[in-house]
Amino acid sequence: MTTSFGQSFFFLLAGIGVIILLTAKYRVHAFFALLIACFIVGVGVQLPFASILIAIKEGFGRIMQSLAFIIVLGTTLGVLLEHSGSTRVMSKFIIKQTGERKASWAMSIAGFIVGLPVFCDSGYIVMSGLNRSLAKRTGSSVVTMAVSLATGLYSVHCLIPPHPGATAAAATIGVDLGKLILIGTAVAIPGMIIGHAWSRYAGKKLPYIAATNEHIDLGPGPSTLMAFLPVIVPIILIAINSFFVLEKNGNSFLQKIFSVLGEPVIALSVGIIIVLGNFYKLTKQHISELLRESVEKAGGILVIIGAGGAFGAVLALARIG
Repeated sequence: MTTSFGQSFFFLLAGIGVIILLTAKYRVHAFFALLIACFIVGVGVQLPFASILIAIKEGFGRIMQSLAFIIVLGTTLGVLLEHSGSTRVMSKFIIKQTGERKASWAMSIAGFIVGLPVFCDSGYIVMSGLNRSLAKRTGSSVVTMAVSLATGLYSVHCLIPPHPGATAAAATIGVDLGKLILIGTAVAIPGMIIGHAWSRYAGKKLPYIAATNEHIDLGPGPSTLMAFLPVIVPIILIAINSFFVLEKNGNSFLQKIFSVLGEPVIALSVGIIIVLGNFYKLTKQHISELLRESVEKAGGILVIIGAGGAFGAVLALARIG
């Protein structure tokens, strides 16, 4: 049955509007909001109900096939970096290099680096204690410092794998992850700089908010080198594999090695193995708790991304594009 452009466009907007309304106002979990939007768009453009169900299942399955392992392993790496104190060590190192007078710059850079393997919300929570203590020592506004940290974390989160949005987009349109890391970084750096500039500008117009005296005992952390390695090594492995892929006629032993190590799943696994050496004290029970926390965090992300894939499959079936 042929559907007019106006009808298709109306129900596309209706589906998007329902997602925003349910998630933003009524706090409905995004999985259910996306699922409801699938049926609103599908039924609205007169697709057979059976076809809608098939598209939802296939779209969900394709996204899981492409992203499930990457997101679970990326989340695990982030959790382990948090609990080992590696994120704190990386942040302190960057602050030492920039100086306390450029504290807000330091937080933007720290957010950018820490945000590579860590989800922006987790990274913000982990670094908030350091953020407050630095604001207190330097006399900076917590508002300016918080926005600087947030924009550094978020610029990476939106543009660079293994974060879900960038990774999902790459899987959908068939983009090589190594190339996306390089180009995403080139776009994320200006984004971080603009975000920092805005935090300084907007912070001047806001009343000064001092840091609290709350003390957080973060415990011992690894060396600077060991703190950075779990982040740097996976990125290098993926990037090297991407460069080898450009060599169409290459088939060397080294290329075969990096074609395995440079696969995102393997590269992230290498990072996880490295970060396990950063723990001051690690028992079997502790490992079990950390891995369970990682899987639980990843599960919530996966169902949302899967539902997004289902919504995309319905849109593709409806030929709205």
